[in-house]
Amino acid sequence: MNMDGIELKSMPLLMKDPALSADFLEALHRGTADIIYDTENVLLVNIKDSSVFFHIGGGAEGREALKLVFSDEDGVSLVVAHDLEIREYLMAEMGYKNDRGCYQAVYEGDKIQVDSQLTFHTPAEEDFELFRSTYGIGDDEMKRELFNSPEFMGGYINDENGNEVMAGYVGEHLEGSIGMLYVFPEFRKRGLAYEMQAFMINRAIDKGSIPFGQIYEDNAASLALSHKMGLTFSRSKLYWLWKF
Repeated sequence: MNMDGIELKSMPLLMKDPALSADFLEALHRGTADIIYDTENVLLVNIKDSSVFFHIGGGAEGREALKLVFSDEDGVSLVVAHDLEIREYLMAEMGYKNDRGCYQAVYEGDKIQVDSQLTFHTPAEEDFELFRSTYGIGDDEMKRELFNSPEFMGGYINDENGNEVMAGYVGEHLEGSIGMLYVFPEFRKRGLAYEMQAFMINRAIDKGSIPFGQIYEDNAASLALSHKMGLTFSRSKLYWLWKF
């Protein structure tokens, strides 16, 4: 995992479980996160131009770091807590009512060779409705932002008439995690999810980025796919928490 140029007091804390810390490391490596609080025991960062915060480190100091930057009255949209204790604190004391537990998984191997069935490119505008109606997180404004991102890709296949149709989609979240992977039902059982994830992993490798993703703890299909592809899983979970 490339950590060149990243100097943190909290680095020993992050290295206790490098897979769990991949989102911090990649966002800082890209320069897309601002450090809000950094000690040997706690790290808190804000993803630039967003109200998304990442936090790691428990105990009294971990709780106090959160109090320094936001309270239950302000407009923080999403906190990614990397400790169960902080997840419970946010839900009990700071007004967070919704959460999802995830494992973080990192690919540390060489580029993946795959027999290509798909062509990848930026989706056409007429494909937005397919994405909007099948991606289950966020409102239409958020979905539009994700769809318009240069990191969002459609996977296309030719139908029986030779016409190109979108078989699925995949992209990156703000901090660089691979996500949003979806194959439309009529194209499943063909190995397309494997090809889509391999495409994004290889793309990250080409850019010098950390290929990683966050997988819901109850998403058996995605967990199995990532195990099959040889990703290294975090030993513990992280938690997305939001109020909306």
